[in-house]
Amino acid sequence: MDFLGKELLLIVNPVAGKQKVRGLENEFHKILKDGGFNITRVETQKEKNAQAITEEMGESFDLIVCIGGDGTLKETLCGTMNLNREIPVGYIPLGTTNDFANSLGISTDPITACRDIVRGVATPIDMGRLSTGESFIYVAAFGNFVDMSYSTPQAWKNKLGLAAYYLNAGKSALKMHPFEARITCDDGTVYEGKYFYGGASNSKSIAGIHALGKCGVDLSDGAHEMVLIDWPKNFPAFLATMLKTIAKKDVKGNKYIHIHPGKKFTFQFENPTPFTLDGEFGGEHTEITAENVKHAVSIILNI
Repeated sequence: MDFLGKELLLIVNPVAGKQKVRGLENEFHKILKDGGFNITRVETQKEKNAQAITEEMGESFDLIVCIGGDGTLKETLCGTMNLNREIPVGYIPLGTTNDFANSLGISTDPITACRDIVRGVATPIDMGRLSTGESFIYVAAFGNFVDMSYSTPQAWKNKLGLAAYYLNAGKSALKMHPFEARITCDDGTVYEGKYFYGGASNSKSIAGIHALGKCGVDLSDGAHEMVLIDWPKNFPAFLATMLKTIAKKDVKGNKYIHIHPGKKFTFQFENPTPFTLDGEFGGEHTEITAENVKHAVSIILNI
């Protein structure tokens, strides 16, 4: 693409990726400037996240590039949805799991990802929207371990990377319990029972586990996948099956997992149940609907 003289808003999360952004930024700037961009750099802060920056400044730019994890990307994309014109987003992943980057085929090598922005193409991608009005990029979920991203201390993530999540999961394992839920799909199909996990996703990877790539997941087809994992009666057998699925990177043959594509899913619970949106706390709900928003945003991909 010809970006000569184009205005680029660079949004940087300074604490992402073990704070390694500091050692790479000069190279990022060189690549983007050599690609023809005029760069305006803004750092996220506790009181002003990427969504607020995008909504406040984004309309004045031809391209927005965010550097950080999936949370930074989510905030940026949600911000572009509220602008009065479509502005593509480039993503340089420096997060701990980079689920959405993996699903999109964005390189997890930050220098390569930056170069791919210069030579890439704006590609339409679906988003999700809850009945509360909140948007999400790749997953809205309930169940065990869904709080791993936001309950794991940032200091652990910076020091240990993905291992920080596993350490936190070990602590949370003692609190596991079944979640009673009723899920109604837009085609009328109803699932009802006790579940280990459930959610609407638009990703080939969740929590760093690449197991949905062979299920026909398409990030721009106007549909999400409802993923349900039954609460097991036999935990050793359940664990063995799940480990096999993770090793094969394929959910086929896993009797505990249900996959159902659709445009809308309504989740109902007897008691208020916590939800996570792209790894962030999404409130507690007794009923909530997740709906696909087709081609809601555009992301620069090297395709």
